[in-house]
Amino acid sequence: MVQDHRGPLLFYGWSAAVTVLVTIAARVDGGAGSPIPVVLFLTLGFMAAAYPPYGVVATGTLMTGCYLGLIAVPHLDVPALFVAAILAAFTVLCAMASANQWEAYERQAMLLRTHEVLAATDPLTGCLNRRAFLDRLDRAVTAAGTGAPSVVCVVDLDGFKGVNDRDGHAAGDAVLRAVTAALAGVVRETDTVARLGGDEFAVLSAAGPDGDGAALAARLRAAVAAVGAGCGVTASIGMTPVVAGDDVHEVLGRADRAMYRAKAGGGDRVAALAR
Repeated sequence: MVQDHRGPLLFYGWSAAVTVLVTIAARVDGGAGSPIPVVLFLTLGFMAAAYPPYGVVATGTLMTGCYLGLIAVPHLDVPALFVAAILAAFTVLCAMASANQWEAYERQAMLLRTHEVLAATDPLTGCLNRRAFLDRLDRAVTAAGTGAPSVVCVVDLDGFKGVNDRDGHAAGDAVLRAVTAALAGVVRETDTVARLGGDEFAVLSAAGPDGDGAALAARLRAAVAAVGAGCGVTASIGMTPVVAGDDVHEVLGRADRAMYRAKAGGGDRVAALAR
């Protein structure tokens, strides 16, 4: 199936050239009695397997017109009209086959896109999962090497186990979804929010004007405190920069260590760890 816009232009130009060459060759070879026009059928058959139906119809119409107007003329007898009718009918059949093929391709492409989204999405919260976050972080590490630093914040919930123990896992799941929405509500559209697992989240953001992400981390802490006020849930946040020469696992490890510092300090706070 054609995806690059140059592909259809090339192929339609080629099919038009084939039509012209076949018309000239058949005309020289004796007109309607020449076997050369069979190439037109072969070309249409190839188009049905690779191109959308509108292209097949347009090319088939051109071929039928050339056959009637340039090859069969001046002997528009019954055999010539029969061949033209067969060519027109074959065009319709090829267009139908192309439509079926194209529809199957679109279904397959949509299914593939759906699988890609599901593979990168946390099923409970709807945000990105750990694997997708690591992919984004890997790109951020590469970008940091070209002078585009980022900041990673690991967000671990304080008091979440108590929610599960006291109110049940359904209540805990509701808290996780609320926290996800709260985190997403205080970051930029270009930032990444992901659930690493359990009650641990991560946020990846391009370094802002302050350069260290302190304002971002403060917003994240306040957002969790707001949605968790009714159930005693807060957040311990570990923050670290992503700079040139970093490694994905090194960055995440630093952010984790910073988060544990925040938790050891009593929770509901931010701790930073430089490279």
